[in-house]
Formats: sequence, C-alpha cells, structure tokens
Amino acid sequence: MKPIPQALDTANRLAAGEMHVNIAATTRDETGQMPAALKNMADQLTRIISEVRSSVDSIASASEEASATAQTISQAASEEQSNGVTQVNGAVGQLNQATKQTASSPALMRNGQPLGTTLGPSVQDSAIGAFSARSDPGPRPNAAQHD
Repeated sequence: MKPIPQALDTANRLAAGEMHVNIAATTRDETGQMPAALKNMADQLTRIISEVRSSVDSIASASEEASATAQTISQAASEEQSNGVTQVNGAVGQLNQATKQTASSPALMRNGQPLGTTLGPSVQDSAIGAFSARSDPGPRPNAAQHD
C-alpha cells in the first residue's frame, strides 16, 4: 500500500478506536514517515488511555474506602447519640422517681396529703412572681422622669 492511502487508513482505524495498528514506513521521505508518525501516535494514545484507566480505578477504590469510612463514622455517631439519649432518659427517670419519693416523704405531708397538692397554687404563684421580678428590667437609666 502506498504511504498516503496507508496513512488515511491508519487515521480512520485510530478514529474508530483501534489502537493496535501495524504500520511500516515504506520510504524515508516525509510521505513515507507519516505512517510511522501515526503508529507512534497510536502507541502514545494507548499508553495515555492505560494510565487514565489506572487512575480512574484508583479513584474509584479510594471513593469506596471513603464511603465506607463515612458510613462507619455515621453509625458510630448515631450510636453515641442514641446512648446519650438513653442516658438522659435514665437520668430523667431517676429524677422523677426521686421527686416522687421526696413528695411522699412523711416530712412533706400535711394531714395525709403531700404538701405539693395543698400548697400547689400558692407555690406556683410564688414561682411566677419570682420569675416576673427577675424578668422585669426595672427603670431604664435614660428614661425621662415624670413628677
């Protein structure tokens, strides 16, 4: 085959994705060197594609490892959060039990009734009054005084 038709055939085969082409230089002039240049180009493209595939495989592997690590961390965080909620629930339960025991203590009973039931509204009013007094900012420093 002549150099130019051979170069065209090689270029079309490369364009179709066929990277393993066998081309022989037929002459030493520029036209004869073109098929060898195309062969060199095909070899370099094959090497580059191989390197890209290897890099893609490495990235995919690292991505899978990162995903597995993130999932492990997420599970551990969920377990810690669940343990924290369980501890808080346990503490609230203990506090509730201690409050019930204290409320039913003979020292806090009047006429067989817990003090909280007989004094409830007045204690509640006192608590609201104390809170309101703490919430009241009092007179403002720059407020105009009226006589």
